[in-house]
Amino acid sequence: MGYAARICHQTDARIRFQLLEVPPDWQKLLVKIQEQAPKLAVRVNTATRSLVLQSQEPELLGESIHRIAEAGVLELIPKSPPRRSWDFPMQNLHERTDRFIREVSGERLDFRSAFGYAMFGLGIRQSWSAKFLPAGLTLMMYAATFLDRPRPEGSREI
Repeated sequence: MGYAARICHQTDARIRFQLLEVPPDWQKLLVKIQEQAPKLAVRVNTATRSLVLQSQEPELLGESIHRIAEAGVLELIPKSPPRRSWDFPMQNLHERTDRFIREVSGERLDFRSAFGYAMFGLGIRQSWSAKFLPAGLTLMMYAATFLDRPRPEGSREI
């Protein structure tokens, strides 16, 4: 069984792997790789657990990686899929805040509207001073476009 590795970066003639575990003996790993792919340049960074394979010929690089994987020197782990925005905790924070505002306002106001009104109010406050007039007008224009956007499907109009 080989060392688990994930592709971090790849170009036509170069590929960088991140090893998921630290090999007890880097030298043995390098020897095994050189046995399977003698024409590749191999570099190692032990601090970041990365392994770089480089070749002048792109076709040779792909073939060599397949030989290395088939020989069991490296076990290639696919990249994890990118996280979607609704997986992040901020989305949960938005939903909790929206639920709180709806409860407090008796279902008359939601997060989107409250944010728009707050930005509009802040813009008016900034506009009172001639010094901050451009900033205030910018905030009011932003708030107006924010409130004017169509609501997401499933949300109720207030």
